[in-house]
Amino acid sequence: MTRLLVYLLEDCDEDQYLFQKMMTSDTQNLFSVSVFSELNTLDKAVQACIPDIVVTDLNLIESSGLDTLLRVQKLAPKSAIVVLTGKDDEDAIKAIQLGAQDYLIKSELIPSLIRRTLLFAKERFQMNAALKEHSLRDQLTTLYNRSAFDNFLHNKIQTFKRYGESFGLVFADINEFKSINDNFGHMAGDKILKLVADRLAFFNRASDFVARVGGDEFVMILHKVSTANELNQFIESKQKHLNNSYAIKGAKGDVVNIDVSLSFGGAIWGVDDVQSAQELYALADERMYVKKRRNLD
Repeated sequence: MTRLLVYLLEDCDEDQYLFQKMMTSDTQNLFSVSVFSELNTLDKAVQACIPDIVVTDLNLIESSGLDTLLRVQKLAPKSAIVVLTGKDDEDAIKAIQLGAQDYLIKSELIPSLIRRTLLFAKERFQMNAALKEHSLRDQLTTLYNRSAFDNFLHNKIQTFKRYGESFGLVFADINEFKSINDNFGHMAGDKILKLVADRLAFFNRASDFVARVGGDEFVMILHKVSTANELNQFIESKQKHLNNSYAIKGAKGDVVNIDVSLSFGGAIWGVDDVQSAQELYALADERMYVKKRRNLD
């Protein structure tokens, strides 16, 4: 069994020693523990290697109470968090309500309790993450949904403000999708949506993001795109792989070939004159509809 990586954030030498002593008595060798006394050193460690669990004292010299938890959550969003507290107080209960998986009381620490708490914390975190992931997926295509897209776009804009990394947003819409439903039925339409979604996701870089945001509408966020030429090359590649004849099984069990084409429009955050997520989305949408009208003329 692979050992779980645990980061301990604690600025008291005695408490550091006590926790490590308890962990070294773990005869099952389940955990690998690294100790940090400051948030900035924890931050650097998380960037280098994401831990399975962060155990943090709520009261540090540089931070206290629930503010510490919120800062740790921001630094380690992909890790389960267990808080250390001197007593069974109100902050410990509130920490659970704010998303910590559990808490440990320093005066009650014993190896078996620590081991059980950390293992259960990891399990709960994974279960909650799976539920959250499910809620952010489109049920038909399994692509991300509009809510996930809004969150991801917000985070990309924050990354730009911090690091200056421009990115592209591409809007895609299936041409005359209503006629596919009308002529072949809604089951056929659903199959086309799934096939298009699969190709959008497959012919993409791992760092890019794809979501279904409407009936036959899709959006892609492209990592580190900074020129119109890069954006246009991406769109041309998508059209090459997606504008095609799709073979699906018809209602009577026969194979039906349906010609499908998509219209694309894109915009670049950091290049185009937009000041908000809504403006970026609207610009890409507008450019897509300009091309859509040309395609249908």
